[in-house]
Amino acid sequence: MARKRSKLTMSRTQLTEVRQRLRQAEQQEREARKRGETSVANVAWEHVQRLKAVLMATSGKHTLDEIALECGCARSTAHIWLEKFTRVGLPALLLSSATGRPSRIADPTVQAELRAGLREGELYTADEVVAWLRLTYGIECPAQSLYYWMRKLDPASLPVDQTILGDAIEVMAPWLDQCVDAVISDFPAGLTNAPHDKSPPLERLWPLLHRLSRGVVITTASQPFASLCVASNLKNFRHDWVMRKNRGSNFACTVRQPMRDHEHVLVFCAKTNWTFNPQREQRRGSGMHMAGRMTTWMSRSTNYRESGDEFKPRTGIVTEDRVPSSVQDIQVETGLHPQQKSLNFFRYLVRTYSNPGDIILDPYCGSATTCRAAQLEGRHFVGIEIDPERFRVAQKRVAEPFLPDYSGRR
Repeated sequence: MARKRSKLTMSRTQLTEVRQRLRQAEQQEREARKRGETSVANVAWEHVQRLKAVLMATSGKHTLDEIALECGCARSTAHIWLEKFTRVGLPALLLSSATGRPSRIADPTVQAELRAGLREGELYTADEVVAWLRLTYGIECPAQSLYYWMRKLDPASLPVDQTILGDAIEVMAPWLDQCVDAVISDFPAGLTNAPHDKSPPLERLWPLLHRLSRGVVITTASQPFASLCVASNLKNFRHDWVMRKNRGSNFACTVRQPMRDHEHVLVFCAKTNWTFNPQREQRRGSGMHMAGRMTTWMSRSTNYRESGDEFKPRTGIVTEDRVPSSVQDIQVETGLHPQQKSLNFFRYLVRTYSNPGDIILDPYCGSATTCRAAQLEGRHFVGIEIDPERFRVAQKRVAEPFLPDYSGRR
């Protein structure tokens, strides 16, 4: 059964004050980290999480479980924070501990040993950390929320909303599993002589990305690299899209080839369910004449049989919009990267395969199209680029002012 979404009501003045306090707390945490004042930074981090919880509850779009997961706390703790804010107000929320006693995972001894274990490679995956906490200290910490604890203990463990210069596999190897919500990228295909176009070792890359991602792993690709990607990870291949471009890209080869004006988008996932928010589109072609009519859908095809039963008939009114087509028209963009992708289409992918507040990873970020798309759609990002020149372009792009869209539109 779906849990009820939390909803707080407050005046516009209160909302402005909460947002102002949040900005102040975030700035205080950053400055304390730079000075090496860990205790001060941890207190500021705690205030940031409490204020985030209040804002998330005010939006009315999140359940208490989602708030607790995002803020790195137990569900009961998030409930206490919201109750305290409702009954007493903002000053009391930031004045004292919500539970009256600190969490055992906040103990300096536990933190020191945990950092040492991660640094020395004794602890590698989230399951190993969870087991170690349980056996050594009797601390119960769900694997799905462990990453948020790690941000508190060591914010450098995953540099959220940053681009990183380095080799993708080497940079990602120490990260905890399931630390990002989706991977959306354009893997180098190795089909040109460009220094940045060197194909990664897929036999090492696929297991690493599926370990890090809670959801999908997406890459764009042209043939023959698209077939190589699918064949190397056939077990986890789910479906594909086709980007139909407004202009071709292989002018030098048209003596013996047609103009290539399309590119594949390959979707992989190690799980059987993943976030999918279909961006519905206007009906066209044969379906237009049925819009607004009452009809019954049924099929005797064996393609739709489940457990030996035929596809069950459904009756309803045909809507004017429909689920998206696997072929999407895009406008080619240039100027930042030789293989630059469409920002609007990558925003489309971000909306489709993630939710507001999620973390999107691009291990081959190039000119940071995925990172910028995540920013504009109200998501967090982590970008990695090995080429120094492209890295500077990516840094400049993500540093540009932007107005995020937190509407979570579908």
